[in-house]
Amino acid sequence: MNLRRFLLEKIPVLLASLSFLILCGGLLWAFLPKKWGPVLILFVSFWIIFQVPFLIIEYVKKHRFYNELFQRLSKLDNRNYIGEMISSSDFLEAKLLEEIIRSCNKSYLDDLAVYKSAQENYREYIELWVHEIKTPLAWGMLSLENAQTELRPESFEMLNGAYEEIEHKVQQVLYYSRSNSVEKDFQMGGICLSDLCHAAARQRAGLLISHQTRLSFSNLDRTVYSDSKWLLFILGQLLDNAVKYKSSTQLLVDFDSYEDNHHIILRITDNGMGIPLPERLHVFEKGFTGSHGHHAEKSTGMGLYICQKLAHKLGIELRIASAACEGKGVAFEICFPYDKDLQTELIPSIQV
Repeated sequence: MNLRRFLLEKIPVLLASLSFLILCGGLLWAFLPKKWGPVLILFVSFWIIFQVPFLIIEYVKKHRFYNELFQRLSKLDNRNYIGEMISSSDFLEAKLLEEIIRSCNKSYLDDLAVYKSAQENYREYIELWVHEIKTPLAWGMLSLENAQTELRPESFEMLNGAYEEIEHKVQQVLYYSRSNSVEKDFQMGGICLSDLCHAAARQRAGLLISHQTRLSFSNLDRTVYSDSKWLLFILGQLLDNAVKYKSSTQLLVDFDSYEDNHHIILRITDNGMGIPLPERLHVFEKGFTGSHGHHAEKSTGMGLYICQKLAHKLGIELRIASAACEGKGVAFEICFPYDKDLQTELIPSIQV
């Protein structure tokens, strides 16, 4: 609160006081025509002596209260807790404001607790469902393998691919449900990029073989610090996207790495449809499928969104390479800091 705003607020009070003085002056002039001047000056003097100090005291109290309130508010990461930070004051407005804010905060925190509880129950249900659905899926895969000799090769490949896709989608549901509390499941350690990329390719072997995908691996003799399980999920999603958005030519996927600006960068490049330049800023948004979405009927726009979210939790960066939209194909890059301690600092809410 500044002085100008305070005085503007007090204009009605000052006008009322001025009107009272004018009225007193008129009465004195009517009843004491010879002495009304000195008496009026005495009235004005008394008004200044008593009114001005009260205005000064009130301004100082309000100025101190509101300045302290805004300073504390600016320092809070979560401003919903401002009700607990309000300092007590002895003027009525401050007490009313304190009661209103604390009442609103209590209502908000109660609603937040209910929401968090419902979200946690839903997450637990999803995790339970994922674990329970794995049993019939495993039985189905086993039955399919036992009946392989009785099926035509193309029928077996089609059913096997469908089972693998269902398994990957179920896994995506599990990872998405855990993405808000993924830190609890981290197992950080040194990871060889070559081993990581080959493991991701083996996990998607059926999908890649069925689409006659050619893979190449180069310059992967580097070690990064992260969680292998979550990185495999991210690479798996990138491979799924490469297959989903492949062009009419044979699909080529290249894994390579390089070092730049204190980072080790893993790059995954394909020769698919590519991403139009205007869509580059939106590919990691939830539900975004882009102009190529109609080419892939199963596109949900969730895969890259989950990958970006997990990358942030891991303290790494997932991005599209600067030259990815020039012509055909797309290149994604995963950036790992050189310094293990630096990456640990970038991981939210976890001590490694």
